[in-house]
Amino acid sequence: MQIELIGVVAFLIGLISLGRSPGFSVYMVFLSTLLGASAAAILSALGGASLQPAHLMLAFVLLKVGTNPYRLADGLSSLSFPRPGFWLLITVLYALAGSVLITRLFAGSTNVYSIARLGDGVRIALVPLVPTTGNLTQSLYFASDLLAYVAFYACSRELGSRSLSVLCSAAVVCAFANLAFGLIDVATYLTGTGELLSFLRNAGYTMLVEVEMAGFKRVVGSFSEASTYGSASLFLFTFTGKMWLEEVFTRRAGLAAAASLIAVIASTSTTAYAGLAIVVTFEYLNCLYMLVIHRRSTRNATLFLFLGPFVVAFLVMLGALQESVWDAVQNIYQAAFSEKLTSDSGIERSSWNYQGLQNLFETNGLGVGVGSTRTSSWPLAVLASLGIIGTVTYFAFVLLFFFARPSKDDRTRSFQKSIRLACICQVVLGSIGSPFVDLGLLFFMCAGMSMAVSESEKSASVARAQMLAGSVPAE
Repeated sequence: MQIELIGVVAFLIGLISLGRSPGFSVYMVFLSTLLGASAAAILSALGGASLQPAHLMLAFVLLKVGTNPYRLADGLSSLSFPRPGFWLLITVLYALAGSVLITRLFAGSTNVYSIARLGDGVRIALVPLVPTTGNLTQSLYFASDLLAYVAFYACSRELGSRSLSVLCSAAVVCAFANLAFGLIDVATYLTGTGELLSFLRNAGYTMLVEVEMAGFKRVVGSFSEASTYGSASLFLFTFTGKMWLEEVFTRRAGLAAAASLIAVIASTSTTAYAGLAIVVTFEYLNCLYMLVIHRRSTRNATLFLFLGPFVVAFLVMLGALQESVWDAVQNIYQAAFSEKLTSDSGIERSSWNYQGLQNLFETNGLGVGVGSTRTSSWPLAVLASLGIIGTVTYFAFVLLFFFARPSKDDRTRSFQKSIRLACICQVVLGSIGSPFVDLGLLFFMCAGMSMAVSESEKSASVARAQMLAGSVPAE
């Protein structure tokens, strides 16, 4: 194992977190997820896999939870039946078993798209199914999602009523930091000093940091490519934008949403652009539904409903009047959508998805195991990797989280709405272009903290009802 400089820094911050409140851990992990191109350590025993700073930080949160019996009991309670955590636990156990057993049971009986070392180098190719180190690394990433859910469920229980406020505040800070990384990326590119960021871009991934689209630099920030930067920026835009609509941290959230929207546009990511259109349309219809059907709307949501279409129309007309601006927009659109969908890359990704469905049928619905194959859509990756059983349990977890009973407190309910919309955004992004079953640490961190509040209030309501029922004398 090779320890990197950023790993030493992350380790020291992790040690500091052991003596601080759980709120510090929330900020620590949230911000560390921005370091998508970084490796705290290179794991040579796992084929040179990178240990990301966020996972190292998570280890310290787990240590803090595991060494406190009360926190540990709170965390483990999230896995009891029929809570969402139970279904996530079953999914992860099935994934771990499948990566060991299914890959051997069906070895050679079906072909998968996987990273292969061929004569012309390392690339994704159609090869027979065999156990690989990818099964181990991707299964460990997925298992870490479960651990993140449990750990931050426990942290939320300890923080109590202010837990979601801390989480949403961390999202605002993260949004500004993300834009700052994007500005630094552009500045170092224009000045030819990109090597100054080499200490951040030390992971064993392909670094597409000097790529242009239609004459514009594709901004990657602290990530390895524009697509991941755009996706992270859209997650933060959705999170903070919903906070602005719900009028919590109104000024800070509004500025953070504007900063994140700039980052999304600068990324020139097809996935982020498509996700932006879907999420904004979804939330517009939701705000319209709340106003028309329930007669409930905040002032900011009303502004969004009535001024949003006019602002978009104004910007389109303004751009159309400026020939140079309109030409630039058209060039980006053609490069991001029209040309990309008909490119070799677009055709190749379609073949990945088709083969993923073939893998499902050729393994009798059991899947080929996490890390065995590659698709370009999260639902198809889940089906191909986890089969029917794993898909049912995974989707049960996601749906139970999304449809959990909201808080009775207005402010807490607004925080929950912001968190859930951000997580819906993550599912949308994954459905558009993710090759993995993993939805990311932030998804499970947010889910764990939100569910802790919902289930704590539900338990309190049940206990109160039982107490009242016990106080009524029998006739």
